[in-house]
Amino acid sequence: MSAIIRAGIGLSFFTLVLSAQGIIPILSQFPPQLKQYLELSDEQVRLILDHNSALQRFQAEKTLRLAQVQFELTQETIKPTPDPMAIGLRHVEMEAIRRELQAEQGRTATRIEEVLTAAQKTKLQALRQAIQLQPVICEAQIVNLLPSFPGNIVPAIVNQQPLPGTRLDPNPFFFVGGLCGNRSGSFANFLLGGQPTTP
Repeated sequence: MSAIIRAGIGLSFFTLVLSAQGIIPILSQFPPQLKQYLELSDEQVRLILDHNSALQRFQAEKTLRLAQVQFELTQETIKPTPDPMAIGLRHVEMEAIRRELQAEQGRTATRIEEVLTAAQKTKLQALRQAIQLQPVICEAQIVNLLPSFPGNIVPAIVNQQPLPGTRLDPNPFFFVGGLCGNRSGSFANFLLGGQPTTP
């Protein structure tokens, strides 16, 4: 294997590890507006943060393994005669890891909701219903039927072209700092029962 190829593999693996670390949010402070809206006690906030911290540790471990398997897959693929079994096993493991990540986030959302009182769950349901209106709200802002929220600068229509093996948000409108934007990995997503979008 040439030095250039080895260097390329090493750089790819290093990039994957950095990306894996970057997609895992660090939750050290609970969003104050969410605490006020749900009227959470300090003990509830502590429990919610604990559940999210456990999820972050799980995500960190699995995402690092995902990067390692991707690196091994790259190494196998560039061989003069790749081993189909080795390639297939790594693809299966990567899919298994993605499913584990999704299942664990779902379990975390359930654990967090169990922390809430009946009244708080009712408020949470109102947020879930509001999520369904988000695309309509974005479009109403686009045509100036609704005012933009603070932080929204200029609406931009993004031409999203899905890549093979990816899932993109079908909403073509993106706002800076407002409701219309990338909501992936948001803290409240755990409370709202959202599922991660897998690459």
